Amino acid sequence: MNAKQIWQAALADLEQQVTRPNYQTWLRHSWAVADEGQTFVIGAPNSFTAGWLEEKLLPQIKRSLARVLGREVAVRIVVAERPTRGSKGSAAKTTADVAEAAGARDGEQRQA
Repeated sequence: MNAKQIWQAALADLEQQVTRPNYQTWLRHSWAVADEGQTFVIGAPNSFTAGWLEEKLLPQIKRSLARVLGREVAVRIVVAERPTRGSKGSAAKTTADVAEAAGARDGEQRQA
């Protein structure tokens, strides 16, 4: 299975575990960025969504991916543009990258 197929299977599992509003709000707009072997990378449309997924749903996401893959994996959630048909990938950024960029725009320095 490729990363997209893995994430679709995990989403189907997650849809059974979380409330419909949580699925529709937080998971439906996520996508697979990469399966890096020990780490599975998930794309989110903005830093708020990425942070919410990390803080509220990360344990369920890890369990669902483990069920699909048959092994445990680390999960990284990044802010990225969703790839369109025919594109080679996405411009992924970690939530720390986004926060750093926001700080630079605001004239602030943020400590990581």
